[in-house]
Amino acid sequence: MNLIIAYDIENNKRRNKIAKFLEKKGRRIQKSVFIVDIESRKRKSLQRDLWKLAEKKGIIHIFSLCNGCRKKAVFLGEEPQDCLIF
Repeated sequence: MNLIIAYDIENNKRRNKIAKFLEKKGRRIQKSVFIVDIESRKRKSLQRDLWKLAEKKGIIHIFSLCNGCRKKAVFLGEEPQDCLIF
């Protein structure tokens, strides 16, 4: 299962913890946006871990991306060297 995770966390310490956590789980596609490939059964655990790292403050969006939607995704612009989209 592919997830798009975007967050808006005001506190630098919490935001950095979330970024480091997500860098281990997936790929950064924007400053506060990651794509994570995870087993369906581990999604709830990931959600709990993220909310705990955020200390229940800020906003975290998690979107499921089906294979059909993934194939229809469009990327516009110059892709950074260290960023792999899908």
